Amino acid sequence: MFEVHGIYPRTEHYAFVVDMSGWASLLKEAKTFIEGLPMKPYVHVWQALLGACSLRGNSEIGKYAADQLRLATLESPVPYVLMANIYSSVGEWKDRARIIKRMKEMGVVKEIDISWIEIEKKVHSFVVGDRKHPQAGAIYGVLQELFELMLDEGYVSDNRFILYYIDQD
Repeated sequence: MFEVHGIYPRTEHYAFVVDMSGWASLLKEAKTFIEGLPMKPYVHVWQALLGACSLRGNSEIGKYAADQLRLATLESPVPYVLMANIYSSVGEWKDRARIIKRMKEMGVVKEIDISWIEIEKKVHSFVVGDRKHPQAGAIYGVLQELFELMLDEGYVSDNRFILYYIDQD
């Protein structure tokens, strides 16, 4: 980048390389790339590796990335949630339960994601399962129609990453 374009790589560029490596199932190469960086890897780089491990169900490298991410962001739910997803996707239920238990013990809470949309200069926000919006009935009706169209086109849901917060041993 520097030799051809005169641009010094930033953490975003490194995270992008890790993310693309993950999409190409090159997780070991991504880990090696991170270990060879000329600087201390930033949070985004670890998040990219952990996300790639979540996508590919790689608990070994995922645990490594989660440990590094936890060191960088002590109160973030991201490493816990993604590791729980990884363990769920590969059927390692005891490890998944251990992660959820540790998350609870540490007081780390996964925040609810909010989606926003602006229509005619008015912002509308939504949370999963939200029925308080004045047009909730119409919105859920459209979503149901879209879901039925998706099913007709052959969509099959991927439930590997659903987190169930059930008390488990």
